[in-house]
Amino acid sequence: MILEEYDEELHIRSEKKLSYEEGRSDGRLYILIEQIARKLRKGKSAEIIADELETDISQVVRICEAARAFAPEYDAGQIFAALQDRTESGGSAYEE
Repeated sequence: MILEEYDEELHIRSEKKLSYEEGRSDGRLYILIEQIARKLRKGKSAEIIADELETDISQVVRICEAARAFAPEYDAGQIFAALQDRTESGGSAYEE
């Protein structure tokens, strides 16, 4: 049996980097959700929102679909959590 050398310091750095990248991605998603929620409260459609935010329409539609369950307040935290739940069950919450 061959044992590979375990570098704990390298492992910790790797985990920190991964966590940092996931946090940045979650942060970008949350900001986008907040922007979309504000526009939904004003009665704007997904197409108009995507155009105004210069964002991919499929991503805006995905967020708008999740947001419907939280109308008319469109709470960004609840929408974010719903999208995270979808991600854990196999979907993608944020695509750049």
